[in-house]
Amino acid sequence: MYKIILYPLSFFSILYLIFLYNWHYNYDLFYYMPTKSMMPTLQVGDQFFVRVNYYKDNPVKRGDIIVFKNKKDIDYIKRVIGLPGDTVKVISGRVILNGKMINYESAGIFSYDDDGFKYECKNYIEKITSNKTYNIIDCDDYAEADLNLETVVVPKNSYYVLGDNRDNSLDSRFDEVGFISKSAIMHKVFFIYWSFVKKYSRMGIFVK
Repeated sequence: MYKIILYPLSFFSILYLIFLYNWHYNYDLFYYMPTKSMMPTLQVGDQFFVRVNYYKDNPVKRGDIIVFKNKKDIDYIKRVIGLPGDTVKVISGRVILNGKMINYESAGIFSYDDDGFKYECKNYIEKITSNKTYNIIDCDDYAEADLNLETVVVPKNSYYVLGDNRDNSLDSRFDEVGFISKSAIMHKVFFIYWSFVKKYSRMGIFVK
């Protein structure tokens, strides 16, 4: 069985491993996604490349998925929503940015299994800029993260971040995370190369 599975994939696998090695050696670091907070974009078990110190020479943009240090010096992965000077208000997971609600479009249902239970979540396409869209999910209308929050102003040299799994993410809505200073931002998430959980179905995905 072992040989039957590997043989037809061997040539592709070798090329893919060479590609990963060269990419990692020249550009990037490997990271692993341990939680559901960035589903559906990043799923539990995903392994991915980040662009190391990308923001030393590039601006942070709305919609970027970043790796940063939280207040306890732990690496966190979230999506940038608000830039310095922006006003942000979150109502039931929906974002009002600078007085206007971000455009949302229904994308059906996103399903996943966890500890033997199957969950179905509302799937939406969020359009944060004219050329930046991505998927978010809404799984629980009564989650703590769905509390309606007051409008906040993002401070100078700071950013407001959210998880794509809006009901299951510890992010800027909570005091434990709050605003993210520019100095705490390290890398940009770029490319999923493998998944410990879903294997080949999550291989070779460029992160939006």
